[in-house]
Amino acid sequence: MDTDRIYIFGYSFGGIFAPFVAEDRRVAGIAVYGTTARTWLEYELENTRRQMTVLQESPADVSARLQHVSEFQSMLLLQKMTPGDIFAAKPALRFEAPMMDDTHQYGRHARFFHELQDRNIAAAWERVKDLNVLAMHGEYDWVSSADDGDLIVRIASSSENGRGEMQIMDGLDHGMTSHSSLADSVTKFAQGQWTGAVTAAVADWVQRTTKQPARKPLPPDSK
Repeated sequence: MDTDRIYIFGYSFGGIFAPFVAEDRRVAGIAVYGTTARTWLEYELENTRRQMTVLQESPADVSARLQHVSEFQSMLLLQKMTPGDIFAAKPALRFEAPMMDDTHQYGRHARFFHELQDRNIAAAWERVKDLNVLAMHGEYDWVSSADDGDLIVRIASSSENGRGEMQIMDGLDHGMTSHSSLADSVTKFAQGQWTGAVTAAVADWVQRTTKQPARKPLPPDSK
């Protein structure tokens, strides 16, 4: 198998897992779209503010919501509680949300988020920083932040051989579909036009980087 031609692509949550998958394997590079490289608690707070701002909620309402989210997510992520445990202990924190029940958040079991919070995602990127890395962010993606893509690229470019590249994808939302405005992407999430722009960008990047000398991840004993 020609490991110099194997690339990993991670979308959203998949982008979080991508460096962990790559660190013990011989691959040529990693491409990610709409992901995060910070702790999950940071993401929850930053994402709440961003989405409420996009929806033009008042600053006072944003702060009030962040107080609620901060307490709930701290109990979930740091104290390793389930939503049901939290609601029982503090009924005032109860809220209804899609894909939320007494044991799940966003359709995933609370244990998933307990383990995710404990993962040092930036450290995982550090361990594969000698690989080719492409970080992509949609212009109208309000589910993730371009700052995370910049962080990933900064880590990937911090070694002598680092080759990190950031691309902002014009008009795309988190679902990789195209919209005419940010407001349109909010009201019609992932219902815009599929353009294939992400696929084309990854294919072009792979073609360019496979012409370069391949580098390998750090060996396990160097972690």
